[in-house]
Amino acid sequence: MGDLAHATQTTPAQAPQVAPQVTAPATSSGTGMSSGTEVGRAVTGQNTKGNSAVAGEVSEQTAARLPTPLPGMIGKVGYYEARKDDFVSRHSSASPPDYYMNYGDKYAKRFTTVLKPTLSGEGQAWLQRAFVLLQQAMENRLTTSRSAFATLELNGAAFRAFAYGTHPNAYVAAGLSKLPPSDLLKISTTPDMGDLLTIDGVSQMVETGLKVLPQWGSQGVDWAAKKGGQGVDWAAKKGGQAADLGKQAWDWATDW
Repeated sequence: MGDLAHATQTTPAQAPQVAPQVTAPATSSGTGMSSGTEVGRAVTGQNTKGNSAVAGEVSEQTAARLPTPLPGMIGKVGYYEARKDDFVSRHSSASPPDYYMNYGDKYAKRFTTVLKPTLSGEGQAWLQRAFVLLQQAMENRLTTSRSAFATLELNGAAFRAFAYGTHPNAYVAAGLSKLPPSDLLKISTTPDMGDLLTIDGVSQMVETGLKVLPQWGSQGVDWAAKKGGQGVDWAAKKGGQAADLGKQAWDWATDW
C-alpha cells in the first residue's frame, strides 16, 4: 500500500516534466516569441532562396530569347542560314529578317559557286576577305547589344538597311579598288539588278563608288557608266519606282 501510494503521488509529478518539453512554445510567452522568430527567419530564408531561383529562371528565359553569337561561322557560306535558324529557334511566329536568306545566303552561295571560280587570284582573295568583314560587322553589332540586335531583327526594313550599310566599308577594306577591271565587271554584274536597284542597293552603290573612284580613275568611270547603263535598261522594263531608282543610279554613274 505504501508503495502504491508513493507511485500514485509521483506519477502526476512526472507528467508536468514531460508536458513543458512538448508544449513549451505555447506555455511560455518568451519561448513562443523566440520560436516564432526562428520560424519567421526560416520562412524568410526559404522565400529569399525561392525568389533567387525564380529570378535565375527568368534570366535564363530572357537570355534564351536573345540572339546567339556565332563567331565560329564567320567566313563560312552557311553563316546567314545559321543566323536565320537562330532567329527561328527564339520565335514561334515572327519571321526572320528577309536579308538573311534573300540576300546574305543567296549571294554567299552565288559568289562562291558561280563567281569565285571566274575571278583572278586577287579577286578570290578579295571575296574571302569581304565575306569575313561583312559577317564580322554583323556579329559586332550583335555583341554590342544582344537585346538591341534582337529588336532590330524584328524590323525587316531596318535590318536590311543596316546590313546593306555595312557593304561599302567591307568591300573597300577587303581591297576592291586594287582588283583588275575584269574582276570588277564580274563582281558588279553578279547580283540581280532587282536587288541593286532598291533604295538600299542604290545607296550601297553610291557609297562604294565614292570610296573607290579616286583610286580607280578612268577605269572606274568606264565601270560605273556600264553599270549605270545596265540599271537604266533593267529599270525601263520594270517602270514606276524601279525606273526612278534606275535614273538615280544612272545619274550617279555618269555625273562626274
